[in-house]
Amino acid sequence: MGKGNAYRPLLTVLLMLAVPEFTALSQSASANGTKSADEQDIYAVVIRSHMEEWIKSGDKSEAEAKDASDRAIAQRLNFRIFFVEIDGKDPSDDFIKRFADVPRTIKKVSEEVPNKGPHQPIDKSTRRAGIVFSAEHLRWSCSDSVELEGGYYCGGLCAAGTTYKLRRENGKWVIKSSQMNWIS
Repeated sequence: MGKGNAYRPLLTVLLMLAVPEFTALSQSASANGTKSADEQDIYAVVIRSHMEEWIKSGDKSEAEAKDASDRAIAQRLNFRIFFVEIDGKDPSDDFIKRFADVPRTIKKVSEEVPNKGPHQPIDKSTRRAGIVFSAEHLRWSCSDSVELEGGYYCGGLCAAGTTYKLRRENGKWVIKSSQMNWIS
């Protein structure tokens, strides 16, 4: 340990005593880091919920298909590629890693073939159809309660938007209610 490092704890304490703003700034930075981590957890809960519902429904439709035509439709809608979008942008690589246990290929929305207007999301590398799951417009009610919008898009007549209310319970974010706002 260098000589300068030996005095660092003492210097920090002296700065905190002499400059109250230093303490406020360090607490604010810590709170912002926690809030950002909370937001990532909240977005992940909503995205995971959408993914799990889609997989459950898709697998059930395939299993219950009565004939080849029904089975073909069920298979076409039971997408194997899931794109993720947070506040209209790509999430981080770490965010995508949260879904490693989901039995689908999870990609950032930028890995979809760019299109304007109604279209079916297509993976740039495999050219296979997929579905976009999104979360956005997070609003804090209090430190343990939020509301945000989530949805999916798989084509012009294959999309929905839902408002979610989440609450922190025992340190984890839990969906308390959801209200579908629109579907096409």
